[in-house]
Amino acid sequence: GTVTNNSVISLIGSESIGIYAADGITLVNNSNITSAVGQSDSIASYVGGGSQLTSNGTITLNDTSDGIGIYTEEGKGINSGTITLNGTAGSMVGMVSEAQTGKVASIENTNTITVGNNLGMYIEGAGTSSGKNTGSIVATTGTGVYVDGGGNSFDGTGGSITSAAVGIYLKNTDANKITTGTLNIASGGVGVFADNA
Repeated sequence: GTVTNNSVISLIGSESIGIYAADGITLVNNSNITSAVGQSDSIASYVGGGSQLTSNGTITLNDTSDGIGIYTEEGKGINSGTITLNGTAGSMVGMVSEAQTGKVASIENTNTITVGNNLGMYIEGAGTSSGKNTGSIVATTGTGVYVDGGGNSFDGTGGSITSAAVGIYLKNTDANKITTGTLNIASGGVGVFADNA
């Protein structure tokens, strides 16, 4: 069955996790998750064990550094609400897909991720990690999407990425793994930056 959360969650200590979806469950979050100013390393939602999480609420992270909106290690994380990163250190990430060897992890944004000078999506890991964006990822001096690793992929069909820095950063990415979608890049920015990709 599906587990539904309708309760507001406030993260008031560093290294806190708002929702932990594991053991193959299907979880829907309809409420808001907010981290307090001054803490670090918050994870609003964690997905593992082949679970699926759909976030329809508002995730607002105010961490000093290293906060993550939705982190998927094995399974699927979907943002159908909004994720806003207010920290200015540049080390926060809206959504992460990081599968280890033999595992599969995916993230999908269907609504809006606003990151400032941080990172919208980070797709990495030695397993099979993927990202999909049919919504919008908006950065100022941050990067829209970062894909690291030959077996990992990103599909931006139907979505948009806005940045004054880098739209999509590719590192060690294999051919035919990337579909960009619409890139709105300000003067001086780079649409797709490829490092050994």
